[in-house]
Amino acid sequence: MAAAPAATNHPNSLAVEMSVSVTSENPPVITGTTNLPNGTVLSVFMFGEPPACVPHCGIGPADTIVQDGRFTIGTKLTGTEKLLTALYTIDVTMMSHGQSDPTVKSAIGLNGANLRGSYVAALGDGPGVGYIPIKFPRTSPPSEGERHLGLDIHYTQRVFVASDAASDDAVRSRAVADFRKSSVENCRLQTGFANLATGGELGTEQRQVIMDACIAESERKLTSAMISPPAPPPARSSGRTIDPEPSSPTKTFAPARRYDPKSPVKVAYGHCLNSHAKEGPYNSFDGGKSALTLMAACKSQWEAWVNECIAEGGTDGGEGGCTMQSGILAQLSIKLVGK
Repeated sequence: MAAAPAATNHPNSLAVEMSVSVTSENPPVITGTTNLPNGTVLSVFMFGEPPACVPHCGIGPADTIVQDGRFTIGTKLTGTEKLLTALYTIDVTMMSHGQSDPTVKSAIGLNGANLRGSYVAALGDGPGVGYIPIKFPRTSPPSEGERHLGLDIHYTQRVFVASDAASDDAVRSRAVADFRKSSVENCRLQTGFANLATGGELGTEQRQVIMDACIAESERKLTSAMISPPAPPPARSSGRTIDPEPSSPTKTFAPARRYDPKSPVKVAYGHCLNSHAKEGPYNSFDGGKSALTLMAACKSQWEAWVNECIAEGGTDGGEGGCTMQSGILAQLSIKLVGK
């Protein structure tokens, strides 16, 4: 039975406040203020918008600790190289289950039960759903993510980072090369997954057609991202940091689909991967060949996993599709046993 919705007048409630800004240099230093207690661990990401979103949208995460109502993070997150001129979203998360300081744990309550305010969120159900906002008083039962991990704080802020043309050209050249190298590896994996799904019956020409189509799609995405001009700073801003007002406190997501991480099908596939990964001659550094071999060793469990993933609302193909996700799980199983 689901827990009863929490009341808004919880006697130990903590209405969390937060704000974030960045310095004018590139890479920027991120500073923030909050009423979370000293010792609170915050995890910080930066997500680039086109053209910064090449080859990877995300920068981080890196942790920082609240001290006297403030937190700061710089090159530990961004590195020392300049970022491309573009809009970025700073993403700050306080995960209640990841706190170890006794004072912090007492303030936020067991599994974040004391947390209140606009930035309270919980992980939704299903892969790729991410955080969903939590409003009080509660009108719906907790998600699977909340039942397992509790309530968190999730704050986002858009900022503008400016650079010079020479630095942008250098960063962009490296980014394009890295993106294309990564795309070839991903397309090889997708081609292998497609061949595995047919029982290894795809011929050389058929595999090459799939590979070529995958690379062409990657190039299309690259071209689209690189020609997108960076958004100009808002009129009220000056210097290289912009958008002084935070974006929506939490991201908005589509309604979560039914997803059971402990279903017999998922448990069976995970168990098969782990047991074979321990015993077989697998290597996580061979471009995905071992992952494909491992999936073939668990063919019946793999097929059931993909079918259930699709039934839960997932798609079969593509970078975020069920087949790719199943391959990532295989690759992780090999890494987890130290191979």
